[in-house]
Amino acid sequence: MAKLKNKRYSFFILCCALLVVSPKFHGQSDTTQSFMQSNLVKHFSAPILLATTSVYTLHKNVPFNKYNVQQNIVTKYPNFHTKADDYILFAPVVFTYGAGFLNNSYVKNDFINRSVLLAKSAIITAAIVYPSKYLFAVQRPDHSEFDAYPSGHTASAFAMATFMHQELKHQSIWYSVGAYTVATSVGIMRMLNNRHWNSDVLLGAAIGIASTKIAYLTHQFKWGKDSRIALSFVPVFYTLR
Repeated sequence: MAKLKNKRYSFFILCCALLVVSPKFHGQSDTTQSFMQSNLVKHFSAPILLATTSVYTLHKNVPFNKYNVQQNIVTKYPNFHTKADDYILFAPVVFTYGAGFLNNSYVKNDFINRSVLLAKSAIITAAIVYPSKYLFAVQRPDHSEFDAYPSGHTASAFAMATFMHQELKHQSIWYSVGAYTVATSVGIMRMLNNRHWNSDVLLGAAIGIASTKIAYLTHQFKWGKDSRIALSFVPVFYTLR
């Protein structure tokens, strides 16, 4: 049974990798195809590395496997509990919109395009995370639900951090450092709270980064202030787990 589950994990990651490195997306122009091919390593090397490391930690006989790591955490911090991870993951989005409010030209995209990109990122993240949770049905380290893999909190945190990175990286590298520090702290707190294994957090980070990258790379039509298209925004909510 364990071998079957490991094969399923590996098959899932392989499918994701094949999707990312696919040489041609349906309906793309030659120019867009060339752009995507030339930027695959730049944009998706980190998610692929994180996902691969996640699969590596699933095996009991390797260093830093999820069981040993979590046992060390529980032993050292048996009474740790915080709800900060439910809230600080939104900090990069709040900061980015705040910067745009103070000076709209300071961020990469205007309010409408920024909001469309954020919504696309959230939808892609949720579309990958939640089917995966129920497909793999991995029990949480606190022996509660069977929906640990991957971490929804971490995926959302890294999706939002990558959103801030995309919008403000041209201003200073420290915005990106700050955003990913927040996201990393969310992943660490999920493990300290004994709610996720390190494998869950690593795959969540991979999904979050890749989702926002995909949202930006596929954002070809831009709505400007001269656009006659009426847009209505519906907030996208989903339960973080």
